[in-house]
Amino acid sequence: MPTCRCGSKKGNDLYEEHLVVKSVYTLDDDISVDKMVEVLRDVDSRTKWDNGQRETKSIRKFSDCFITFRNVAPMPIIQNRDFVEKMIIFQHNGAYYIYYSSIPDKFCPKRSGYTRGYTMYAVNRIKREGNKTIVRTSTHVPVSYTHLTLPTTPYV
Repeated sequence: MPTCRCGSKKGNDLYEEHLVVKSVYTLDDDISVDKMVEVLRDVDSRTKWDNGQRETKSIRKFSDCFITFRNVAPMPIIQNRDFVEKMIIFQHNGAYYIYYSSIPDKFCPKRSGYTRGYTMYAVNRIKREGNKTIVRTSTHVPVSYTHLTLPTTPYV
């Protein structure tokens, strides 16, 4: 069974106006790094395993390492979101890195009934550590936006 640890903190000296949300997922022994990257790269199949997405669709696939796509996500606390992002995948020092950020609205019109969400940047680092595949995620959110997207009372 996969496990997850999550946390957040205010940014560093360079990005002090950002909230950094981090999570670490430890995956079952039989899930390889290559399989995890393959699953994340296949954006058209994302709704099969990510119940937080209503629709995910490729806009354009430039290569196996550069893909643009749209996510339509129902949000339980705030208005539903429509994201249009790019995904860049590369390998370095035995790990895969998947970088996400929003692309300009002109590449895909906003979806009716949804608010366009913007991803400043997020990074997944996927690496084998011992006999486990570890996915470390870091997402940067402007602190000024958190009142729009995060509940004021933490979940217990």
